[in-house]
Amino acid sequence: MYEMLDAHFLSLIIVGGSVMVTPIYVMAVYVFSGASANKGFQIGVAFLVWGAFMLYICLSQMPARLGMVGMFIVPLAWILPGLILYWRRSWFLSQELSQRWLIGLQLFRIIGGVFLIEMLRGNIPGIFAYPAGIGDILVGVVAFGVLIACRGRERIPGVFILLVIVLGIADFISAFFFGFTSSPGPGQLFFPANENRLMVFPTGMIPQFLVPYAIFFHVLSLLNYLKFKKNARRLADSCGNFADRNDLLLLKFRDPVKSRSGITPDLRNWSRMGDWSKSSMVIIPLHRLTALIGSLKLPAPLPFTCHHRM
Repeated sequence: MYEMLDAHFLSLIIVGGSVMVTPIYVMAVYVFSGASANKGFQIGVAFLVWGAFMLYICLSQMPARLGMVGMFIVPLAWILPGLILYWRRSWFLSQELSQRWLIGLQLFRIIGGVFLIEMLRGNIPGIFAYPAGIGDILVGVVAFGVLIACRGRERIPGVFILLVIVLGIADFISAFFFGFTSSPGPGQLFFPANENRLMVFPTGMIPQFLVPYAIFFHVLSLLNYLKFKKNARRLADSCGNFADRNDLLLLKFRDPVKSRSGITPDLRNWSRMGDWSKSSMVIIPLHRLTALIGSLKLPAPLPFTCHHRM
């Protein structure tokens, strides 16, 4: 038998829409980060299947029906995706992902306002709704502020990444504590006037699916930062001896050759088309490139493409 909460229609739309968007968003993260679209599709399908399974768990009130065993469903749902991600981190992060997209997922945390809506309808007690709802909204606002503050930067600084992760995890710990201790069971510490019906659909999909999804992205963001921050430092160090870091060109050469003074590209081998599988990325200051071109006699206009790093 399936059970649904007598929820506000806004709660149904917000929670239902968020659940449907989850597989699409994870695919977008991989596509717009320039990573494997096929891998993003596989992860998206996995979340789609998992979401359908958790929807059945929520509608059938499996945690309540299983008694003491059912109490472990939510903790397992929160921990298991992160453990799988850590175990297979080399597969999930074979290519760097955009922190803007990873942090951007936390904007959806404002759906925690649903708890406040249902509190006003008497479905969820204030002892849980206030810390969980306000905490979620706060994390979403902080994530938005980080994205706005770093919109002109090539990379989001590590301190901002860690700030969003720490606040997000702290909010989940707080919500779990007040949710567990205000619900009927052996761990109940608070006895509100209104019974805590958090685990009933649609609000039940938040702790049983959307929270694990957000935790997955926190872990993905942290592992992505730890793995690729060395590459970012290496790139910064390679540019550190130049007077102006913005005064650089990132060029793609087909057959770079070395000279006595360092790396000097063979301009004769530049090509508009061809096999670039053996190409290299070379960073040169503009004044050296200008001197190099000035010393050559080129019979035709340069057939090359360059991108200025801003």
